[in-house]
Amino acid sequence: MITARLVRRQTAAAKTMLDRIAVELPMAVEIIIQRIDNGGDDIDTGPVAEDAGVRSKGGHSDPTADAAISRATAQAHWLDDINDQLATLALTLRLLLEPCSREVVSASNREPHPRCSGGSTVDEWTRPDCTDFVSYQMRADGSYSYRGDGLCDACRMRKHRYERLTTVGNDL
Repeated sequence: MITARLVRRQTAAAKTMLDRIAVELPMAVEIIIQRIDNGGDDIDTGPVAEDAGVRSKGGHSDPTADAAISRATAQAHWLDDINDQLATLALTLRLLLEPCSREVVSASNREPHPRCSGGSTVDEWTRPDCTDFVSYQMRADGSYSYRGDGLCDACRMRKHRYERLTTVGNDL
């Protein structure tokens, strides 16, 4: 059975893991990107094909190039996996925070987290089905606030693309 004490312990453990991820993940991604840029030469993935003089160096069948490409491809898959896991983490946190915020807001009589206003206009870029929350922005002092335009990230991007396309079209 779930209790407040269990939730506090699990939340503290998750915070510890997130703190470690926040420090180590950017460094790991940077290292992986450097390995890809170097052709994956600085990682040992096992035995390397030997050239017995049958294939020419630098040719399309050069085993060195084959090995470098396969290593770089493996590194790129790691980046894809990290990106997928970050998206899963963001979704999990959002799904966890929504009911918590709703309960805390209703218990404390605070204003709820505002919803995106991207579907409330008649512009071509709007999404009438959008029910996302308004995004945050960081202030100069390091604190966060709701964005002034009242849009979620997806609607803001749609509006930005629409404005860029219409502006480019008008300049021609």
